[in-house]
Amino acid sequence: MYVKKEHQGTIHPSLISQEYKQPSNFQNEFFWTGTFDYSPYMSVLKAIEFRKTLGEDVIRNYMHKLAVDGGALVSKVLGTRILQMEGQIGNMVDVELPITDVNDPQVIDPAFWESIFLYRFNMYAAAYKHGDKIWVRLSAQIYNDLSDFEKAAKIFSTICNEFNTKLNDKLICTHTEC
Repeated sequence: MYVKKEHQGTIHPSLISQEYKQPSNFQNEFFWTGTFDYSPYMSVLKAIEFRKTLGEDVIRNYMHKLAVDGGALVSKVLGTRILQMEGQIGNMVDVELPITDVNDPQVIDPAFWESIFLYRFNMYAAAYKHGDKIWVRLSAQIYNDLSDFEKAAKIFSTICNEFNTKLNDKLICTHTEC
């Protein structure tokens, strides 16, 4: 896609990611908008059958309760808070990370979090700065349970403790180093 330089600040991809900025940071926003995966087409009939067996309300209620309970668990472990009120939570919840220097250039760079989550801990969550806090967005899915949130809480705690005690050299790694 080509967009004249003077218009790039107003153009955003159709799928908004954690790279969203106003005005647009054109290159970062379009860098990763997802990948094309054919497996949903191959599994859609079984997925529909599975969802009909359980029922949409059961699935929705399970994911909502898991997001609420999982967010509460993570915020308790971290000693922080949840961004949303319970009535605002669907199946995703945002939890504050206990980072002491929220203006450190490393910590406000989504690539920093992605490299740690993916390459060191083999997981993914979107971390971002909002206001004067660093938050992480957690998604509850039908295939998750509370133990997934417990594991995530321990990982977030480890990362934040290392960052806050300036063990930054331990934090950064690439897929070839971890």
